[in-house]
Amino acid sequence: MAVINTNVKALFSQMALGSSGRAQSVAMQQLSTGKRINSARDDAAGMSIATRMTHQIRSLNQAVRNAGDAISLIQTAEGATNEITDMMQRMRELAVQAVNDTNNNADRSYLDLEFQQLKQQIVQIADNTEWNGFPVLNGKAGEQVGEMPVYKVTSENQFGDVFITPTTSRTLTGADAGEVQTFTLSGAAPTPGNITIAGVTVPITSSENTLALAVEKIKTTLNNSTTFSSRGMTISEDAGTPGKMYLNYNVADGNVGLAIVGVNTAATGLSLSAAGVEVEQEAATQSAEVFANNGKYLQSGSLAFSVAKTAATGSAVTATFTTTDNKQITMTGTVLTQSPAVVKFAKADGLNSSVISGDLTYTMQDATGASLDFATRGVTMSVGVAGSIPNLREGDLTINGVIIGPSHAADDLMSPRNNAAGSAIAKAAAINRMAVDQGISQGEAQSITLSGTPMPGTITVGGVSVVLTNDDNTPALAAAKIAAAMQASPLYDNSTDRSVVYAAGSAVIGVNFPAKEGNVTKLEVVPGATGMASVVNTTTEYAVRTPGTGVFAKVNENIMTGQSMVGGPVTKGVVFVNGYASADISTIFNNSQATRSNVVRAINLISDRTGVTAIDSGSDTKGISLVAPDGRNIEVRFETSDSSNAMVFGQRVGLREGVQSSTISLESKIQAPVVLGASATGDITRAGLVSGNFSKNESILNTRSREPVAASVAQVSSVLLTSNPTVGDTASIVINGTTFTSAAAVVDDQPQDVAEDLIAQINAKSILGVYATKGKTLGEILLTARTPGESYTLTAEVSSSATISVAATEVTANQVAATKNLGMDDLEINGIKIRPTTADDDKFSNTLVSSSNPSASGLALAAAINASTSLTGVTAEANPAVSEGIFTNTGTPVSGKQELWVNGTKIEVDFVQNETGTARRAKVVDAINERIGQHGVTATDNGKGVTLSTDGRNLSVWLDSSQDELTAANFGLDKGGAIAQQSRIKAGGLGATPGEKASVYINGVKVETAVLPDGATPVETASALALAISGTAGLKNIKVEVDPSDTASVLITSTVPGTAFDLRGPTVSTAGTQTLQLGTITPNSQGKTDVSAVDMSAAYLTNVLGSSSAPVSAMDIKTVYSTVKLTSDAPVLPALPGADGLPPNMMNITGRPIQIRSGADGFGPMSNFSALGFNEGSFGGRASQDMDPPRVGRMAFQVGSSANQVITIDLADFGKGGPITGQITADADLAEDARKVRINTRDGATAVLNMLDSAMDKVNATRATMGAVMNRLDHVINNLTNVSMNMSASRSQIEDADYAQASTELAKTQIMQQAATAVLAQANTSQQSVLKLLGG
Repeated sequence: MAVINTNVKALFSQMALGSSGRAQSVAMQQLSTGKRINSARDDAAGMSIATRMTHQIRSLNQAVRNAGDAISLIQTAEGATNEITDMMQRMRELAVQAVNDTNNNADRSYLDLEFQQLKQQIVQIADNTEWNGFPVLNGKAGEQVGEMPVYKVTSENQFGDVFITPTTSRTLTGADAGEVQTFTLSGAAPTPGNITIAGVTVPITSSENTLALAVEKIKTTLNNSTTFSSRGMTISEDAGTPGKMYLNYNVADGNVGLAIVGVNTAATGLSLSAAGVEVEQEAATQSAEVFANNGKYLQSGSLAFSVAKTAATGSAVTATFTTTDNKQITMTGTVLTQSPAVVKFAKADGLNSSVISGDLTYTMQDATGASLDFATRGVTMSVGVAGSIPNLREGDLTINGVIIGPSHAADDLMSPRNNAAGSAIAKAAAINRMAVDQGISQGEAQSITLSGTPMPGTITVGGVSVVLTNDDNTPALAAAKIAAAMQASPLYDNSTDRSVVYAAGSAVIGVNFPAKEGNVTKLEVVPGATGMASVVNTTTEYAVRTPGTGVFAKVNENIMTGQSMVGGPVTKGVVFVNGYASADISTIFNNSQATRSNVVRAINLISDRTGVTAIDSGSDTKGISLVAPDGRNIEVRFETSDSSNAMVFGQRVGLREGVQSSTISLESKIQAPVVLGASATGDITRAGLVSGNFSKNESILNTRSREPVAASVAQVSSVLLTSNPTVGDTASIVINGTTFTSAAAVVDDQPQDVAEDLIAQINAKSILGVYATKGKTLGEILLTARTPGESYTLTAEVSSSATISVAATEVTANQVAATKNLGMDDLEINGIKIRPTTADDDKFSNTLVSSSNPSASGLALAAAINASTSLTGVTAEANPAVSEGIFTNTGTPVSGKQELWVNGTKIEVDFVQNETGTARRAKVVDAINERIGQHGVTATDNGKGVTLSTDGRNLSVWLDSSQDELTAANFGLDKGGAIAQQSRIKAGGLGATPGEKASVYINGVKVETAVLPDGATPVETASALALAISGTAGLKNIKVEVDPSDTASVLITSTVPGTAFDLRGPTVSTAGTQTLQLGTITPNSQGKTDVSAVDMSAAYLTNVLGSSSAPVSAMDIKTVYSTVKLTSDAPVLPALPGADGLPPNMMNITGRPIQIRSGADGFGPMSNFSALGFNEGSFGGRASQDMDPPRVGRMAFQVGSSANQVITIDLADFGKGGPITGQITADADLAEDARKVRINTRDGATAVLNMLDSAMDKVNATRATMGAVMNRLDHVINNLTNVSMNMSASRSQIEDADYAQASTELAKTQIMQQAATAVLAQANTSQQSVLKLLGG
């Protein structure tokens, strides 16, 4: 059945024809391009893979070319180093030749000419060897790498509360100022023999046959002796008394011992008078300075004046005051009194008011403290008035063994004058003056000028003998012959480095000596029979080039921090900054923020004059900081216009009064040493630095020294019972809630009877924490806490209607030892808050004494800082706690074992009286070091005393002061400044009644007199008490006497300054009417000594400390704390891949300084920031790059298709100053005579050999590295080529067309397309047939 419908056959034919057409197109594209994948539609995944492979293959091919270029570059560099090696081989040959003594120095100088040329050529090769237009051997190829120099150590800020130090140095000099001793010789007819006077022996011969002649011989001999002339001593004779002689000492000798005069009477017939040597006149060594009305010096500088002998009262005195900048001010004074010798400078006279603010007097005194008399002695006085900031003196600082000279105010024209010499600017100038070599090295030169008519004979000049004949008849002819002879002599030939210079026709011969001979004695000319005259002159002085330190100082900005602000009423005042007044300032009532704003504005208005800027810290605990960017000093003082004082005004505005210098940072080349110290008489602390080796290239900051910490103080209260009680009266004391009551039992009971009963009750209750002793007056009870630092409560009362009365007062407040640990908000380093210290941070410091707190030690502080090292980049190390003794005494006590406690460890030292100080110190050192494992302290002999150094832990040292005459000096640990205690016991009242006795407790030992005579007066009681004290065997180290100015008083003085004694419990037996009162005239002081003297006797422990087993913590023992060293490593540049393409190390790239800031607690009462030795500021960090820039270039060669696939090679600087040949070539561009690396002497050539060996090792190592890298690059090329080839093959498999398959596909599609076309035509024909039928 035929139907009319869509021509489906044609549609199918058309679809088949399109499909085959597309297939034919793909096949034709593959055959024409050779690629299977020509677009993403061909194979999306395959195209992605092939594309990645393509860029990888192309990158690999480029890497191959890179490696080839790298090989070419390294070959260029290696070829140049090969030439350098050849030259260094030649230089070594020359050096070996120069060392041989077959060459004299003239020959060596010729060898040195070639040596110097080769040096210069090495530098030229290093600078000029290039590849592709850039140098490869001067350390600048690629990126420079290596350490950057840093400021290796930074000083501390120095601060003074006042502008001018109140302590001046005063020196007395003059012909009459020294000590004078006298002695008298007798004997009418002296005979030959010896007399020894003050160490000088005088031979008396037969010529000195009278006393007058012998005395004259003594005078001549002694005055011409080196002993006398070197010390400025003279001896003179009394014009009126035969044989009486005076030894006149230099005032600088001070109080000297009596001279020893030894006379051999049997031999000489002379004898010394029975009186021997006596002091005729004490040395004038002291003066008392007194200002009226709290006056002071207004300027720093020096005052000088002289007062003539016989100057009368009222005589004018003219003085010169020289300021620090060498301006002179004439001051006018008068002799106030002739005897005592007093000079007065009135403020109102002349120009005095520009120097002093009040009338000033000086009283001249001798070594005993007695006043001088201008009638018999004149003096010259020098007064040094120093600023509050210490200036550098000669020898205070040495750097690398070079003494740094004094600092001068002239070097700082920006700081106020009074302290300019001590400023950081002046100190840096002093250091920088010695940073480079000073002067030149040159030998001495002498000239010999001949004159006269020569006669035949032999003349000897400089050890060379020359025979002159009649032909040598003029000085010029003689000089020519002598010069020729000297030039030919072995004494002056080339091997000696001496030269003889002569110009024809001259009568002058010149001789040049080498520098190695130093100062040369003038040449001797012996004319003999020639009759010639000669003059020898030094025409050129010997000089030596002083090596510099190589260390430079940089002045940092000066940051003067404020203080914690205290709110309160309005105050008004003016702030003076560096001598300039601000506008009037009024504080805002209880508004610290507004007050700071006003103050900052007022100060900054004058910044252009002061050079100081005020900065609001934004915190009440920190106040206002003042900053001087150029490092000048900052001086601040207040002038208040109302009733408030300067201290209150400062608390209101948040500023401190005083003067502060800035810090200095020291820099040097990375490898250069920085060793700091001081001379024997110097004090490095005046520079704000500490001794040590700071050569490592790292920034170091040492915290400021901390004051020794005193022990906790026990609370002491007094309960005083007065008025006689009636029977039944009761007195009660309530301590910590516990009540003690005593009642008067009999009619004759006295207040002291009640007191004694209460004492017994209290002491019977040992758990109370308080012990009781008799007080300083009758009826007084002293209540002392058993544990210092722990307080107690106290009340006292008597029964109603009692006749006895009671009063309780606090004598000594409880005080906890002022140990300072780091708090939570005390310190920030580089913006990171440092955690607080804990006791667990220090497991070593002792806890026996109350002043030693492990959580406050240097070890604990370092541990807290190191806990944040990963964040701050700063590490901390505890420095040793140091105590340096400066005096050793071996005279006392007598021989035997003596004990010393070091951090709780008992040390025994066997003393031998009068042994040498060296022997004593050796014993102490050995005994202490033997137990170092127990106490952690190292002892060393410093030549004057013993120095103790811990490992960072605290240092507590004490001795038993109850031992006879035992002191810190016996162990070499005395630091001076101790003051002896003196106390008084005063007897009073009526005459003694029968049976009375007087008693007192001294160091816990009861001293009691015998029964006093009936009616004994206070004077007699005092005498009896003095006798009883002196007769008590248990008391040591005290001297007792009746007060000559008050015979009713007994004076007790410690015979060992620094060793205290305790006085309490004065009693006159209860039935008497007399009283004893105790008082202290001069309190005890241990001065600067760090060793505590504590009484450890049983009597003291029991009766003073309250228990025979009282712990060490109850004793007054001080502790020395260590400082902390903060370290920041040097920056390493740049942040490039490492030597093997490792990821870059980003740590410490910038080399930032150590930033120290106080925490949120600022400088308030809760903060220990300042007490721990910290100052705010920026310390260390990167130094000047020009100081020592990196001398190594790192070249990175990209040898892969991805990032960081590199090979690096470090090419160091082969030229001058570089790490390879720098030792040899560093001076290549200097003038020839300024070069140090030379072979013109044997010693120089020997030194050069060692340097050449070291340099050649470095060259060889570098060349070996070059060869290794080139070989590695060859393998890299082979590997990259192989990888590229294999990857290309892999890519081909993915994207290349299969021609056989594509051709078959093309033929197939062509046949199919022909068939489809035919079928389509047939389909269309069949449809046409149907249409014809219908139409027919």
